Amino acid sequence: MHKTERVSNEIIEYSIFSITYCTIVRSTENEFRFNHHIYRNNVTDYQNMAQQARLMDAEHGYVH
Repeated sequence: MHKTERVSNEIIEYSIFSITYCTIVRSTENEFRFNHHIYRNNVTDYQNMAQQARLMDAEHGYVH
């Protein structure tokens, strides 16, 4: 009885630890993906703006 009780407590503790760990990992991973997505969009926006500026300069006779 005593041994069974201890084992079941260890299983419960391990389960709680696993759930907590998985939740933390998942939320960190999602945050990383979200930030990376924003970063990628910003880089694309910057490249588009630079391209637009080059085109406008080219229309006015400036060459980069």
